[in-house]
Amino acid sequence: MRIAAIVNPFAGRHAAGKQWPVLVRSAGGVGDRIETFRSEYPGHSESIAAAVRRAGYDRVVAVGGDGTLFEVLNGLWREERGRMPSVGMVPFGTGCDYIRNFQVRPGTAERFRAAIAEPAVRVSLGKCRYRARGEMVQRVFAMVLGCWFGKGMKIAPGASPSHRRFEFLLAAPVSPAGLLPLIFRAYLGLRGGGPGIMQLYAKSARLRFATPVMLEADGELLGQTDAVEIDVIRDAFSFAAPGIRR
Repeated sequence: MRIAAIVNPFAGRHAAGKQWPVLVRSAGGVGDRIETFRSEYPGHSESIAAAVRRAGYDRVVAVGGDGTLFEVLNGLWREERGRMPSVGMVPFGTGCDYIRNFQVRPGTAERFRAAIAEPAVRVSLGKCRYRARGEMVQRVFAMVLGCWFGKGMKIAPGASPSHRRFEFLLAAPVSPAGLLPLIFRAYLGLRGGGPGIMQLYAKSARLRFATPVMLEADGELLGQTDAVEIDVIRDAFSFAAPGIRR
């Protein structure tokens, strides 16, 4: 299995750049099959991912936070040449919420071993099209399909990366004081979120806003928009993990 690792050396307060060579050496002979690419600026991981798909790698490992994974997935998805590789993740960053959805043991060494191992599970992606500066932009995202957001806040307990639908949570306007109980319930993983929260399930959504709003995907700010279309891409790729947490 040919493995390409896309490392954000600045992730985790530069921990990713410092620890990655140590992890590769610890892999012994398997480490010889890993080729490392380091991103140098925002968006660079996306272009690297497109190049490694064209080059025919079997596995692409995102080494960084959820933002690094977001760039890697978008680079792989927009590149049409070459077979879609499986994706692994060695998390270094602030939130690292996506990997919480999988049966991967805690600890950097354990997560590294899972990211370069053979087992992988099929997962879905989300696709969003939104209007920005007068034109439609398309991006894919992964983390928002899972349970966790905001560094361990279990906002959507019933969601899963393997599902073929979204779990939408609609919140009525609340005061800052009223927001605190909702956040507390979310960290506890209490279904429904409490009064003022509505849960909906759908494979797609079309949203229009009277006033432009800030759009975010996988922790990345995409900019302001007054219109967004969201769809599920079923079984979009394979993620390196023994299984999905239930």
